[in-house]
Amino acid sequence: MSGGSTSYVRDAFGTVLGDSDLRGYFLAYGALFFVSEVFTQTLPLYFRELGVSLAVLGLITSASNAFELVAEPISGIVSDRVDRALLAAAAAVAMAAMFGVLAFAGAVAALAALIVGVSLAKLAFRNAVTPAISDALDDGVEGMGWGLRDVAIYAGSALGLAVGGVVATVTGNVGFAFLPLVAVMAGTAILLWGRRDGPTGGASLSPGDLRTALGDVAPVDDFREISNWNVLGRFCVIEAFASLGGGMTLFLLPAFAADVGVPVGAVLFVFSASHLLSAPMSLVGGGLADRYSRKWLYVGSYASSTAMLLTFGVAGGVPLFAVGMAVFVGKTAFAPAVTSYFFDQFDEDESGRAWSVEGMVAKAAGIVAPGVGGFLYGIDPRSTFLVGGVLMGVAAAVAVTLPE
Repeated sequence: MSGGSTSYVRDAFGTVLGDSDLRGYFLAYGALFFVSEVFTQTLPLYFRELGVSLAVLGLITSASNAFELVAEPISGIVSDRVDRALLAAAAAVAMAAMFGVLAFAGAVAALAALIVGVSLAKLAFRNAVTPAISDALDDGVEGMGWGLRDVAIYAGSALGLAVGGVVATVTGNVGFAFLPLVAVMAGTAILLWGRRDGPTGGASLSPGDLRTALGDVAPVDDFREISNWNVLGRFCVIEAFASLGGGMTLFLLPAFAADVGVPVGAVLFVFSASHLLSAPMSLVGGGLADRYSRKWLYVGSYASSTAMLLTFGVAGGVPLFAVGMAVFVGKTAFAPAVTSYFFDQFDEDESGRAWSVEGMVAKAAGIVAPGVGGFLYGIDPRSTFLVGGVLMGVAAAVAVTLPE
Protein backbone atom coordinates (compact mmCIF):
# COMPACT_ATOMS: atom_id res chain seq x y z
CA MET A 1 0.00 0.00 0.00
CA SER A 2 1.40 3.41 -0.93
CA GLY A 3 2.14 6.08 1.66
CA GLY A 4 -0.69 8.25 0.36
CA SER A 5 -3.19 5.42 0.65
CA THR A 6 -1.96 4.56 4.13
CA SER A 7 -2.29 8.19 5.21
CA TYR A 8 -5.79 8.44 3.73
CA VAL A 9 -7.01 5.30 5.52
CA ARG A 10 -5.49 6.41 8.84
CA ASP A 11 -6.93 9.92 8.60
CA ALA A 12 -10.35 8.75 7.40
CA PHE A 13 -10.67 6.18 10.17
CA GLY A 14 -9.54 8.68 12.77
CA THR A 15 -11.95 11.38 11.57
CA VAL A 16 -14.99 9.13 11.29
CA LEU A 17 -14.51 6.90 14.31
CA GLY A 18 -13.34 9.82 16.45
CA ASP A 19 -16.87 11.25 16.33
CA SER A 20 -18.91 9.78 19.19
CA ASP A 21 -22.23 10.55 17.47
CA LEU A 22 -21.17 8.68 14.33
CA ARG A 23 -20.06 5.71 16.40
CA GLY A 24 -23.46 5.64 18.05
CA TYR A 25 -25.30 5.88 14.72
CA PHE A 26 -23.19 3.09 13.22
CA LEU A 27 -24.02 0.83 16.16
CA ALA A 28 -27.68 1.72 15.79
CA TYR A 29 -27.58 0.84 12.10
CA GLY A 30 -25.88 -2.47 12.91
CA ALA A 31 -28.65 -3.23 15.39
CA LEU A 32 -31.31 -2.30 12.84
CA PHE A 33 -29.91 -4.76 10.34
CA PHE A 34 -29.41 -7.39 13.03
CA VAL A 35 -33.17 -7.41 13.45
CA SER A 36 -34.05 -6.55 9.84
CA GLU A 37 -32.26 -9.51 8.30
CA VAL A 38 -33.67 -11.96 10.82
CA PHE A 39 -37.12 -10.49 10.18
CA THR A 40 -36.81 -10.62 6.38
CA GLN A 41 -35.08 -13.97 5.96
CA THR A 42 -37.11 -15.78 8.62
CA LEU A 43 -40.55 -14.77 7.37
CA PRO A 44 -40.65 -17.12 4.33
CA LEU A 45 -39.51 -20.03 6.52
CA TYR A 46 -41.97 -19.04 9.26
CA PHE A 47 -44.85 -18.94 6.78
CA ARG A 48 -43.91 -22.39 5.49
CA GLU A 49 -43.76 -23.73 9.04
CA LEU A 50 -47.25 -22.34 9.68
CA GLY A 51 -48.52 -23.81 6.40
CA VAL A 52 -49.26 -20.41 4.84
CA SER A 53 -48.58 -19.92 1.12
CA LEU A 54 -45.66 -17.71 0.10
CA ALA A 55 -48.07 -15.97 -2.27
CA VAL A 56 -49.83 -14.67 0.86
CA LEU A 57 -46.51 -13.34 2.15
CA GLY A 58 -46.05 -11.59 -1.20
CA LEU A 59 -49.45 -9.92 -0.89
CA ILE A 60 -48.78 -8.85 2.70
CA THR A 61 -45.42 -7.41 1.65
CA SER A 62 -47.13 -5.50 -1.14
CA ALA A 63 -49.69 -4.11 1.31
CA SER A 64 -46.90 -3.16 3.69
CA ASN A 65 -45.19 -1.21 0.93
CA ALA A 66 -48.46 0.61 0.22
CA PHE A 67 -48.59 1.81 3.83
CA GLU A 68 -44.93 2.80 3.65
CA LEU A 69 -45.61 4.81 0.50
CA VAL A 70 -48.01 7.00 2.48
CA ALA A 71 -45.70 7.21 5.50
CA GLU A 72 -42.49 7.91 3.55
CA PRO A 73 -42.99 11.64 2.80
CA ILE A 74 -44.33 12.28 6.30
CA SER A 75 -41.31 10.64 7.94
CA GLY A 76 -38.97 12.52 5.59
CA ILE A 77 -40.41 15.90 6.55
CA VAL A 78 -40.58 15.07 10.25
CA SER A 79 -36.96 13.86 10.25
CA ASP A 80 -35.90 17.29 8.95
CA ARG A 81 -37.87 19.06 11.71
CA VAL A 82 -37.48 17.13 14.96
CA ASP A 83 -34.64 15.46 16.84
CA ARG A 84 -33.67 12.55 14.61
CA ALA A 85 -32.10 10.50 17.39
CA LEU A 86 -35.30 10.55 19.44
CA LEU A 87 -37.42 9.75 16.40
CA ALA A 88 -35.28 6.67 15.77
CA ALA A 89 -35.39 5.72 19.47
CA ALA A 90 -39.19 5.80 19.45
CA ALA A 91 -39.20 3.55 16.36
CA ALA A 92 -36.84 1.11 18.12
CA VAL A 93 -39.18 0.83 21.12
CA ALA A 94 -42.11 0.10 18.82
CA MET A 95 -40.15 -2.62 17.01
CA ALA A 96 -39.11 -4.27 20.27
CA ALA A 97 -42.74 -4.62 21.32
CA MET A 98 -43.90 -5.99 17.96
CA PHE A 99 -41.11 -8.58 17.68
CA GLY A 100 -42.15 -9.98 21.03
CA VAL A 101 -45.69 -10.53 19.76
CA LEU A 102 -44.59 -11.79 16.33
CA ALA A 103 -42.80 -14.80 17.83
CA PHE A 104 -46.15 -16.21 19.00
CA ALA A 105 -48.50 -14.98 16.26
CA GLY A 106 -50.18 -17.67 14.19
CA ALA A 107 -53.19 -16.08 12.56
CA VAL A 108 -52.65 -14.55 9.12
CA ALA A 109 -54.40 -11.30 10.12
CA ALA A 110 -52.12 -10.87 13.15
CA LEU A 111 -49.05 -11.65 11.07
CA ALA A 112 -50.10 -9.10 8.46
CA ALA A 113 -50.64 -6.34 11.05
CA LEU A 114 -47.27 -7.02 12.69
CA ILE A 115 -45.37 -7.15 9.39
CA VAL A 116 -46.84 -3.79 8.39
CA GLY A 117 -46.14 -2.30 11.82
CA VAL A 118 -42.51 -3.44 11.89
CA SER A 119 -41.98 -2.16 8.34
CA LEU A 120 -43.31 1.31 9.24
CA ALA A 121 -41.11 1.48 12.33
CA LYS A 122 -38.05 0.45 10.28
CA LEU A 123 -38.91 3.18 7.77
CA ALA A 124 -39.03 5.87 10.46
CA PHE A 125 -35.76 4.58 11.92
CA ARG A 126 -33.88 4.65 8.59
CA ASN A 127 -35.24 8.05 7.55
CA ALA A 128 -34.04 9.51 10.83
CA VAL A 129 -30.60 7.91 11.14
CA THR A 130 -29.46 8.02 7.49
CA PRO A 131 -29.56 11.84 7.08
CA ALA A 132 -28.17 12.18 10.61
CA ILE A 133 -25.07 10.27 9.49
CA SER A 134 -24.80 12.38 6.33
CA ASP A 135 -24.91 15.60 8.37
CA ALA A 136 -22.23 14.39 10.78
CA LEU A 137 -19.71 13.26 8.13
CA ASP A 138 -16.87 15.63 7.24
CA ASP A 139 -16.06 16.51 3.63
CA GLY A 140 -13.53 14.21 1.98
CA VAL A 141 -14.26 11.11 4.07
CA GLU A 142 -17.90 10.54 3.20
CA GLY A 143 -17.12 7.36 1.26
CA MET A 144 -15.21 5.79 4.12
CA GLY A 145 -17.93 6.97 6.51
CA TRP A 146 -20.61 5.15 4.55
CA GLY A 147 -18.26 2.19 4.18
CA LEU A 148 -17.93 1.97 7.96
CA ARG A 149 -21.71 2.32 8.23
CA ASP A 150 -22.00 -0.63 5.84
CA VAL A 151 -19.53 -2.64 7.92
CA ALA A 152 -21.93 -2.17 10.83
CA ILE A 153 -24.81 -3.23 8.58
CA TYR A 154 -23.19 -6.45 7.40
CA ALA A 155 -21.70 -7.33 10.75
CA GLY A 156 -25.09 -6.81 12.37
CA SER A 157 -26.80 -8.81 9.63
CA ALA A 158 -24.35 -11.70 9.94
CA LEU A 159 -24.62 -11.81 13.72
CA GLY A 160 -28.40 -11.56 13.63
CA LEU A 161 -28.79 -14.39 11.13
CA ALA A 162 -26.37 -16.57 13.08
CA VAL A 163 -28.23 -15.96 16.34
CA GLY A 164 -31.59 -16.50 14.63
CA GLY A 165 -30.35 -19.71 13.05
CA VAL A 166 -29.12 -21.04 16.40
CA VAL A 167 -32.40 -20.18 18.15
CA ALA A 168 -34.52 -21.73 15.37
CA THR A 169 -32.36 -24.88 15.29
CA VAL A 170 -32.14 -25.39 19.05
CA THR A 171 -35.82 -24.70 19.76
CA GLY A 172 -37.17 -26.31 16.61
CA ASN A 173 -39.43 -23.26 16.20
CA VAL A 174 -38.60 -20.75 13.46
CA GLY A 175 -40.80 -18.10 15.09
CA PHE A 176 -38.64 -18.05 18.24
CA ALA A 177 -35.87 -16.48 16.13
CA PHE A 178 -37.75 -13.18 16.63
CA LEU A 179 -37.32 -13.21 20.42
CA PRO A 180 -33.67 -11.99 20.62
CA LEU A 181 -34.71 -8.99 18.54
CA VAL A 182 -36.69 -7.57 21.46
CA ALA A 183 -33.56 -7.06 23.56
CA VAL A 184 -31.56 -5.71 20.62
CA MET A 185 -34.09 -2.99 19.83
CA ALA A 186 -34.55 -2.09 23.49
CA GLY A 187 -30.80 -1.58 23.82
CA THR A 188 -30.75 0.46 20.62
CA ALA A 189 -33.42 2.79 21.97
CA ILE A 190 -31.22 3.46 25.02
CA LEU A 191 -28.20 4.09 22.76
CA LEU A 192 -30.11 6.59 20.61
CA TRP A 193 -31.46 8.37 23.68
CA GLY A 194 -27.85 9.29 24.40
CA ARG A 195 -27.56 10.90 20.95
CA ARG A 196 -30.51 13.27 21.47
CA ASP A 197 -29.94 16.96 20.82
CA GLY A 198 -26.88 16.03 18.72
CA PRO A 199 -25.64 17.74 15.55
CA THR A 200 -28.61 16.65 13.47
CA GLY A 201 -30.94 19.47 14.50
CA GLY A 202 -34.40 19.28 15.97
CA ALA A 203 -34.90 20.36 19.55
CA SER A 204 -37.00 17.52 20.89
CA LEU A 205 -39.61 14.93 20.18
CA SER A 206 -42.22 15.89 22.74
CA PRO A 207 -45.88 15.27 21.83
CA GLY A 208 -46.36 19.01 21.29
CA ASP A 209 -43.34 19.33 18.99
CA LEU A 210 -44.36 16.25 17.01
CA ARG A 211 -47.90 17.59 16.60
CA THR A 212 -46.44 20.88 15.39
CA ALA A 213 -44.16 19.14 12.89
CA LEU A 214 -47.01 17.00 11.58
CA GLY A 215 -49.56 19.78 11.61
CA ASP A 216 -47.30 22.06 9.59
CA VAL A 217 -46.60 19.43 6.93
CA ALA A 218 -47.28 20.83 3.47
CA PRO A 219 -45.91 18.11 1.18
CA VAL A 220 -46.19 20.04 -2.08
CA ASP A 221 -44.41 23.12 -0.75
CA ASP A 222 -41.75 21.18 1.16
CA PHE A 223 -40.86 18.91 -1.72
CA ARG A 224 -40.99 21.69 -4.33
CA GLU A 225 -38.15 23.37 -2.44
CA ILE A 226 -35.77 20.45 -3.02
CA SER A 227 -32.92 21.48 -5.31
CA ASN A 228 -31.64 19.46 -8.27
CA TRP A 229 -34.96 17.85 -9.20
CA ASN A 230 -33.49 16.88 -12.59
CA VAL A 231 -31.07 14.46 -10.98
CA LEU A 232 -33.56 13.41 -8.30
CA GLY A 233 -35.99 12.45 -11.07
CA ARG A 234 -33.42 10.12 -12.60
CA PHE A 235 -32.66 8.66 -9.19
CA CYS A 236 -36.36 7.89 -8.94
CA VAL A 237 -36.49 6.14 -12.33
CA ILE A 238 -33.48 4.02 -11.35
CA GLU A 239 -35.05 3.22 -7.99
CA ALA A 240 -38.32 2.21 -9.65
CA PHE A 241 -36.73 -0.42 -11.89
CA ALA A 242 -34.26 -1.58 -9.23
CA SER A 243 -37.03 -1.94 -6.64
CA LEU A 244 -39.16 -3.90 -9.07
CA GLY A 245 -36.27 -6.22 -9.88
CA GLY A 246 -35.08 -6.65 -6.33
CA GLY A 247 -38.49 -6.51 -4.68
CA MET A 248 -39.88 -9.45 -6.65
CA THR A 249 -36.89 -11.68 -5.97
CA LEU A 250 -34.78 -11.03 -2.88
CA PHE A 251 -37.47 -11.79 -0.30
CA LEU A 252 -37.76 -15.26 -1.87
CA LEU A 253 -34.05 -16.12 -1.67
CA PRO A 254 -34.35 -18.21 1.54
CA ALA A 255 -37.05 -20.37 -0.06
CA PHE A 256 -35.08 -20.55 -3.33
CA ALA A 257 -31.96 -21.64 -1.43
CA ALA A 258 -33.92 -24.52 0.08
CA ASP A 259 -35.42 -25.40 -3.30
CA VAL A 260 -32.03 -25.68 -5.02
CA GLY A 261 -30.70 -28.00 -2.33
CA VAL A 262 -29.45 -25.96 0.64
CA PRO A 263 -30.64 -27.71 3.85
CA VAL A 264 -33.41 -25.71 5.49
CA GLY A 265 -31.59 -25.67 8.81
CA ALA A 266 -28.54 -24.14 7.14
CA VAL A 267 -30.29 -21.39 5.16
CA LEU A 268 -29.91 -18.65 7.78
CA PHE A 269 -26.28 -19.63 8.34
CA VAL A 270 -25.59 -19.32 4.59
CA PHE A 271 -26.90 -15.77 4.57
CA SER A 272 -25.06 -15.01 7.80
CA ALA A 273 -21.76 -16.08 6.19
CA SER A 274 -22.42 -13.97 3.09
CA HIS A 275 -23.04 -10.87 5.20
CA LEU A 276 -19.94 -11.53 7.29
CA LEU A 277 -17.83 -11.66 4.12
CA SER A 278 -19.49 -8.45 2.90
CA ALA A 279 -18.24 -6.42 5.88
CA PRO A 280 -14.59 -6.06 4.73
CA MET A 281 -15.82 -5.39 1.19
CA SER A 282 -17.58 -2.31 2.58
CA LEU A 283 -14.28 -0.86 3.73
CA VAL A 284 -12.82 -1.43 0.28
CA GLY A 285 -15.89 0.28 -1.18
CA GLY A 286 -15.55 3.23 1.18
CA GLY A 287 -11.99 3.84 0.01
CA LEU A 288 -13.02 3.52 -3.62
CA ALA A 289 -15.84 6.04 -3.14
CA ASP A 290 -13.45 8.68 -1.78
CA ARG A 291 -10.80 8.17 -4.47
CA TYR A 292 -12.63 7.30 -7.69
CA SER A 293 -15.73 8.39 -9.60
CA ARG A 294 -18.74 7.82 -7.39
CA LYS A 295 -20.98 8.02 -10.44
CA TRP A 296 -19.40 4.96 -12.10
CA LEU A 297 -19.27 3.06 -8.83
CA TYR A 298 -22.99 3.88 -8.53
CA VAL A 299 -23.53 2.35 -12.00
CA GLY A 300 -21.45 -0.66 -10.99
CA SER A 301 -23.75 -1.38 -8.07
CA TYR A 302 -26.76 -1.88 -10.33
CA ALA A 303 -24.74 -3.74 -12.98
CA SER A 304 -23.50 -6.24 -10.38
CA SER A 305 -27.03 -6.67 -8.99
CA THR A 306 -28.15 -7.48 -12.52
CA ALA A 307 -25.46 -10.15 -12.82
CA MET A 308 -26.45 -11.61 -9.44
CA LEU A 309 -30.14 -11.96 -10.28
CA LEU A 310 -29.47 -13.44 -13.72
CA THR A 311 -27.12 -15.98 -12.14
CA PHE A 312 -29.87 -17.07 -9.76
CA GLY A 313 -32.18 -17.22 -12.78
CA VAL A 314 -30.11 -19.94 -14.42
CA ALA A 315 -29.16 -21.78 -11.21
CA GLY A 316 -30.43 -25.33 -11.11
CA GLY A 317 -28.50 -26.42 -8.06
CA VAL A 318 -26.19 -25.39 -5.24
CA PRO A 319 -23.06 -24.60 -7.36
CA LEU A 320 -24.60 -21.76 -9.41
CA PHE A 321 -26.54 -20.56 -6.38
CA ALA A 322 -23.16 -20.23 -4.64
CA VAL A 323 -21.86 -18.18 -7.59
CA GLY A 324 -24.85 -15.85 -7.24
CA MET A 325 -24.12 -15.45 -3.53
CA ALA A 326 -20.48 -14.67 -4.36
CA VAL A 327 -21.64 -11.86 -6.65
CA PHE A 328 -23.89 -10.67 -3.80
CA VAL A 329 -20.81 -10.36 -1.60
CA GLY A 330 -18.75 -8.68 -4.32
CA LYS A 331 -21.35 -6.03 -5.11
CA THR A 332 -21.05 -4.79 -1.54
CA ALA A 333 -17.96 -2.84 -2.60
CA PHE A 334 -20.17 -0.50 -4.63
CA ALA A 335 -22.64 0.28 -1.84
CA PRO A 336 -20.82 3.17 -0.07
CA ALA A 337 -20.56 5.06 -3.35
CA VAL A 338 -24.31 4.69 -3.93
CA THR A 339 -25.19 6.47 -0.69
CA SER A 340 -22.36 9.01 -0.96
CA TYR A 341 -23.25 9.89 -4.54
CA PHE A 342 -26.90 10.43 -3.63
CA PHE A 343 -26.20 12.75 -0.68
CA ASP A 344 -23.58 14.65 -2.71
CA GLN A 345 -26.43 16.06 -4.79
CA PHE A 346 -28.46 17.72 -2.00
CA ASP A 347 -28.06 20.25 0.83
CA GLU A 348 -28.13 18.99 4.41
CA ASP A 349 -31.39 20.72 5.31
CA GLU A 350 -33.25 18.92 2.50
CA SER A 351 -31.52 15.54 2.59
CA GLY A 352 -34.25 13.85 4.61
CA ARG A 353 -36.92 14.91 2.14
CA ALA A 354 -34.84 14.00 -0.91
CA TRP A 355 -34.08 10.58 0.60
CA SER A 356 -37.77 10.05 1.29
CA VAL A 357 -38.73 10.91 -2.32
CA GLU A 358 -36.56 8.08 -3.59
CA GLY A 359 -37.99 5.92 -0.82
CA MET A 360 -41.54 6.72 -1.98
CA VAL A 361 -40.69 5.40 -5.44
CA ALA A 362 -39.22 2.25 -3.92
CA LYS A 363 -42.36 1.68 -1.89
CA ALA A 364 -44.62 2.30 -4.89
CA ALA A 365 -42.71 -0.33 -6.86
CA GLY A 366 -42.79 -2.55 -3.79
CA ILE A 367 -46.59 -2.60 -3.84
CA VAL A 368 -46.47 -4.52 -7.11
CA ALA A 369 -43.18 -6.42 -6.99
CA PRO A 370 -43.68 -8.97 -4.15
CA GLY A 371 -47.09 -10.07 -5.39
CA VAL A 372 -45.76 -10.55 -8.92
CA GLY A 373 -42.69 -12.34 -7.59
CA GLY A 374 -44.76 -14.69 -5.44
CA PHE A 375 -47.04 -15.47 -8.40
CA LEU A 376 -44.15 -16.16 -10.80
CA TYR A 377 -42.35 -18.23 -8.19
CA GLY A 378 -45.32 -20.57 -8.02
CA ILE A 379 -45.03 -21.11 -11.78
CA ASP A 380 -41.24 -21.26 -12.19
CA PRO A 381 -38.88 -20.05 -9.44
CA ARG A 382 -36.00 -19.31 -11.82
CA SER A 383 -38.13 -17.18 -14.14
CA THR A 384 -38.76 -14.83 -11.19
CA PHE A 385 -35.05 -14.06 -10.97
CA LEU A 386 -34.61 -13.75 -14.74
CA VAL A 387 -37.35 -11.13 -14.99
CA GLY A 388 -35.93 -9.35 -11.95
CA GLY A 389 -32.49 -9.32 -13.56
CA VAL A 390 -33.80 -7.69 -16.73
CA LEU A 391 -35.50 -4.94 -14.71
CA MET A 392 -32.32 -4.36 -12.71
CA GLY A 393 -30.42 -4.08 -15.98
CA VAL A 394 -32.69 -1.22 -17.05
CA ALA A 395 -31.85 0.57 -13.80
CA ALA A 396 -28.13 0.18 -14.55
CA ALA A 397 -28.64 1.62 -18.05
CA VAL A 398 -30.43 4.71 -16.70
CA ALA A 399 -27.71 5.19 -14.08
CA VAL A 400 -25.21 5.69 -16.91
CA THR A 401 -27.01 8.96 -17.80
CA LEU A 402 -26.32 10.57 -14.39
CA PRO A 403 -23.78 13.43 -14.18
CA GLU A 404 -20.23 12.89 -12.98
